[in-house]
Amino acid sequence: MIDLSQALPNTITVDGKAYLVKTDFREWLKFSKVLEDKNATLAETFFLFEEEYPDKDFSKELIEFFTNPNNVPNYTDHGSTEILLDYLEDSEFIYASFMAVYGIDLCEVDLHWWKFKALLLGLPDDSKIKQIMSMRGYNPKGAKRKPEDVAKENKKAWELPDKHKKEKIEEIKNFFG
Repeated sequence: MIDLSQALPNTITVDGKAYLVKTDFREWLKFSKVLEDKNATLAETFFLFEEEYPDKDFSKELIEFFTNPNNVPNYTDHGSTEILLDYLEDSEFIYASFMAVYGIDLCEVDLHWWKFKALLLGLPDDSKIKQIMSMRGYNPKGAKRKPEDVAKENKKAWELPDKHKKEKIEEIKNFFG
């Protein structure tokens, strides 16, 4: 999750030591291909490091940087594990969508991986790549649901974690006395 109060990270930390990593989205797209290879080794990810790399297993830290998890949406009950996007196969549609919506030429720009992912997630539903993803994820059972049920599911999926709500309420109470 991008924390707008801080600079975007350019390191991963393994056993308390920070290691500089390349942050350009192209490098992480290459990493996505390494992840798909069942026979890949950690050595095949060394290209992600600016200088030195850890001498211990750092796969967990790379995955965390790659996925940059966000708390929402939380589709635990109705979520699909179906793959709706392939960065390589869909690259032309991703490119076209970024150009049409944001005016960003992905062939010319340097863009932090987390920014790329945030912009990709934020593309409007009528962008070409989101239309393709929607077609791939079509569920005939979903079309038969009542709008109220869909609204309830969306409310639950997008709700903030309880911890966050409680902290904010306490912070507001303390601020106003």
